[in-house]
Amino acid sequence: MVQRHNTPQTPLKQTSTLHKVLLLVVGFFLPGILLAWAGSTSVKTSSSAAKKTASPAPYTGPVTAIINAHIHPMTTASFKGTILLQSGRVKALGKTLTPPQGAKIIDAKGKPVTPGIALSNTSLGLVEISLEKSTRNAAMKTHAPIRAAFRAIDGFDPSSTTIPIARIEGITTAILRPRGGIISGQSAFVRLWGLGEASHIKTPLAVHASLRDGHVAHTWLRLRQLFSDTRMWMKGANTSTNGHHRTLGAGVLDLKVMAKVVKRELPFVLEVHRAIDILNAIKFAKQQKIKLVISGASEAWRVAKQLAKHNIPVLLGPLRNLPRSFSRLGSRYDNAALLHKAGVLFALGAGGGAHHIRHIRQYAGQAVSYGLPHKAAMKAITHNLFRIYGLHQQAGALTPGMEANVVLWSGDPLELSTIAKQVWISGNMIPMRSRQTLLRDRYLKRLKLKK
Repeated sequence: MVQRHNTPQTPLKQTSTLHKVLLLVVGFFLPGILLAWAGSTSVKTSSSAAKKTASPAPYTGPVTAIINAHIHPMTTASFKGTILLQSGRVKALGKTLTPPQGAKIIDAKGKPVTPGIALSNTSLGLVEISLEKSTRNAAMKTHAPIRAAFRAIDGFDPSSTTIPIARIEGITTAILRPRGGIISGQSAFVRLWGLGEASHIKTPLAVHASLRDGHVAHTWLRLRQLFSDTRMWMKGANTSTNGHHRTLGAGVLDLKVMAKVVKRELPFVLEVHRAIDILNAIKFAKQQKIKLVISGASEAWRVAKQLAKHNIPVLLGPLRNLPRSFSRLGSRYDNAALLHKAGVLFALGAGGGAHHIRHIRQYAGQAVSYGLPHKAAMKAITHNLFRIYGLHQQAGALTPGMEANVVLWSGDPLELSTIAKQVWISGNMIPMRSRQTLLRDRYLKRLKLKK
């Protein structure tokens, strides 16, 4: 019911004064409002025009030629030959390719050249020191369970000292995953080079959620309520039902983000480990008609056929046979091999932190020792992550037109003794140094002086 109030008439003198004030306010703000409106209109027009006329930029600038390389394109068979990098992309590659005059020549001397490693679900650049609260930006400082509007990219520091440490180990791209709550927020796909938007591959990338141990039934209830609230909000329906007021379980900003999940504009990444919970997640995704990606998946091998049948991709963490919790009792080292055998698309990760993520190659090698084919393991740490998120036409392989994220290795990338000899990100030759190597060199120099 709208309440009406009888208001006394305002004297003419007061009314004219009020009109003057209003005119001054409108006169002050109106130009800015019009400019903002015009700016937003022009952005929309230019972006839509860009979509219609988008075409690859011509190859210009200096050329880098990596010769005598054992090239692993990932999408085709490996071969020995030359690969050309120009304008931040792979220009050409072939067995008998001749570098153009003036190209910078890098002699691989028969060593492997692969796409850069793509890391999933990491806190790289979001956490500097795990025990120092002021350097942790991977989660909201709240106990709220629904945090869909939280964006990991807003806390990303491309100058973090952890990034060069990962970079010189061959990691060129990473997914920044938010933490905490039932709905943790929105992830971002970034390249580990450049500032601001120069480092962005795609943001937002997906909405992340997790089933917490001991709260599984409660979490499913909250998820059903959230999707119901989102659909009601999308329809613009009145939040009162049968005369009783219904309180939505999330704020408007969160609902706006969840609407993108409902409309299949953003994937829904659910961290879950038990086989039964994975099956329930598949059923939930089918009911809600959303794009589902399973993360964690310690017991995925038990439901591999169902995952393959419904084309549900999986983001695996480090392979273990010792469970870290009751939800991971079925953990086993051949999880990846069994998923591969069943035809499930999956990518390997390094555990989600910001430190020690360089062990990703070790985890892939471990999977090979338990039955995963070598090429499948390499694709699981380079190419598959781009396939899962529909970005495989942009990066993740060594084919003409692809972003030039390239690594020259000293040997088999899955061997512990192998190092990355040189890394390129978007065609940029990366300095092969980090805070750790600088400290190493400083103290080695002192030791030599003592001798």
